[in-house]
Amino acid sequence: MNLKNKRIIISKTNQIGDVIFALPLASAIKKLEPSAHIIFLGTQYTRELIEHYYDVDEFVDWNMVYKDNDEASAVKQFQDLHADIFIQVRADDSDTICRVAKKAKIPLRIGTSHRLHNWFNCNRLVSIGRSQCKYHETQYDMMFMKALGGKKYYTLEEIIALRRFKPLPKTDRVQSLLDPTRFNLILHPKTRGEHIEWKPEQFGELIQLLPEDKFKIFVTGSKVEGDKVREAMLAPFPHVEDLCGNISLSELMELIQNIDGLVCASTGPVHLAAAFDVKTLGLYAPIRPFHAGRWGPVGSQASSLSIDKNCEDCRKTMLCHCIWEITPKQVSDTLLRWQQARAE
Repeated sequence: MNLKNKRIIISKTNQIGDVIFALPLASAIKKLEPSAHIIFLGTQYTRELIEHYYDVDEFVDWNMVYKDNDEASAVKQFQDLHADIFIQVRADDSDTICRVAKKAKIPLRIGTSHRLHNWFNCNRLVSIGRSQCKYHETQYDMMFMKALGGKKYYTLEEIIALRRFKPLPKTDRVQSLLDPTRFNLILHPKTRGEHIEWKPEQFGELIQLLPEDKFKIFVTGSKVEGDKVREAMLAPFPHVEDLCGNISLSELMELIQNIDGLVCASTGPVHLAAAFDVKTLGLYAPIRPFHAGRWGPVGSQASSLSIDKNCEDCRKTMLCHCIWEITPKQVSDTLLRWQQARAE
């Protein structure tokens, strides 16, 4: 396919982790044809992340395009983008976006064949069946390259090599938080109730196991999340830096780019840290399709902890005894090895 000077929309309007998984698609397109103009359709929440990616030329906020559910206005705004190709990477709840792309008469509209609405709104379908969880989510996103003349299957190592994030400018506030004499560690305990989590009490036990003179610990999350973990993770430990509800996304991104390590469940910061090549430890339940093989952090310094079993007991609840079987001692052993390697 001739992609020379083509204007290509990549549509992924999910949260941080999902967007990180889709961004290498822009890099693969640029590698295939450097003159292609990449427009990323996201949301305001992920704007700063997308705009700090080298291979995205333009950001468009879908919530502003589809403001007040005005489809006619959305169609006009899509037409004004003068796009040649539209790729609907998001697999769920995306029929409205695809319909707008069709009404805007974008010539080539690509989607997965495993969504019925794509058969009506897209004119090129790629067979991407995610239900069997054979691949990581970022590998599924990369499969759309097949429709552009690229290959369908990328290894995680190939995807890591493609990613190109810009360094964030350093601010006085974030830089003043860091301690160059200690291992700077973020603990991000909550996932906005969207994913299976470790207990706050387990994070508290972990903090007890980490020597204060060797670790500078930050707890991050929203204000509401901070209230939920304060008794177990913050009140007993005055040396821990409470950043819950007190840090913007851009500041969090800057902090993650400059820390030494992060521990988190399956949510945005674990994927940010992995993408920024920071030592990352994800805590995962073994239940499919939420397991680390599908949603784990992807990076040269990223790893996951999970119990080795086929778990079905917790499918209908976020209270998972399998993830609770990961012990604070297991996590602290990993962190102490990281700290020792940094000190050498």
